[in-house]
Order: sequence, then C-alpha cells, then structure tokens
Amino acid sequence: MQVLVVAEGVAHYLIDWSKAAWVAKRALTPQDRGFWWATGADQCLHQLSYLALCWGWLTL
Repeated sequence: MQVLVVAEGVAHYLIDWSKAAWVAKRALTPQDRGFWWATGADQCLHQLSYLALCWGWLTL
C-alpha cells in the first residue's frame, strides 16, 4: 500500500511539474487557449491517476 501512496505522490508531482514547464516555456496565461488545454490535460491525468490508485488498491 505504501508503494501506491509514493507512486501517487510522484505521479502528481510529475503531472504538475510538466504542466508548469509547458505553460512557462510557451509563456501562456489564462487568456491563452493553450493554457486551458494544458489545465484540462493536467486534470485529466490527475483523475486517471486516481483510477489507477483505486485499481492498484483493489488488486494488491
């Protein structure tokens, strides 16, 4: 179970870091469409990581 918690923490860090790097590299702001696409992708990946966490918890 502890492995799942650590994996979830790492996944969330990497998702957030990737979004921040993408937005910063392109100098996107909330007025830019790309900012909202990045935010949507970020949230989608977070939700998928929750599903993976639940799946892992149920199968381990």
